[in-house]
Amino acid sequence: MSAERFCDTYPQVDIALYAELILVNAVVREASVTDHVNSVTIPKGTLVTISIVAFNFDETVWGPDADTFNPDRWTDHVSKANHLTFLQGPRGCIGRLFAETEMKILLVALIQRLRFDEVVRGKYIERHVAITTRPKNGMFLKISAI
Repeated sequence: MSAERFCDTYPQVDIALYAELILVNAVVREASVTDHVNSVTIPKGTLVTISIVAFNFDETVWGPDADTFNPDRWTDHVSKANHLTFLQGPRGCIGRLFAETEMKILLVALIQRLRFDEVVRGKYIERHVAITTRPKNGMFLKISAI
């Protein structure tokens, strides 16, 4: 994978799988018309809550590898539209482009200057989700200058 393609897709994967700051973990919308979703009738006026985190890991949307690091899933417009961390449409986050650009710049700056190695290879990193998401038992890395 080219460096440019990695920088274009990695922030999407990182934000979907390991959202650092979950300010809005669900959205609530009022049904404007009566509709049917997966054989469930949703009457007009019903408040519908959509879990952003659950949607970002939904295997019916992303496939059986929904929780796997896979930058290739972000190369087409359809996948980007299915990603709800920043929401979509007129109520989408106005800071999305800024956040993604900032992450790309930081990623490039770190990769140019530092090397990251796992202290314990292959160790499963369990997430702890609160206001911010972080490794539950820490994440030990050896960081050295290039």
